[in-house]
Amino acid sequence: MSGILSADVRLSMESLTRVFANGSVPILGMGGVASGRDALELILAGASGVSVGTASFGDPMAIPRIQRELAALLVAKGFASVKDAIGYAHREDEN
Repeated sequence: MSGILSADVRLSMESLTRVFANGSVPILGMGGVASGRDALELILAGASGVSVGTASFGDPMAIPRIQRELAALLVAKGFASVKDAIGYAHREDEN
C-alpha cells in the first residue's frame, strides 16, 4: 500500500468514526473493499452497509466471495449477524 493510499484509508476510517459517533445517519462504507476482512473493518468502525466496486471489475465473483468471507469472519469472531458487528470497535464495555 502506498503512503498516499494508506493516509487516505486512515483519513476515511477517522471520518467514519466521527460520523458513527454522531449516530444520526446510516453509513455506507466504500473504497478499497476487496475482501471480507476489508468489509468487516468498515462494519466494525460503524458502517451499516458496504459497497464493492473496483474489485468486481477484475473479478466478477468478487461480491459473492466477499460475502462468504465476511460471513465466515463474523462467525469466527462470535457475531450472530452483521447488525451485531456494526460499530463494535466503539463499544468500550465489550472490547
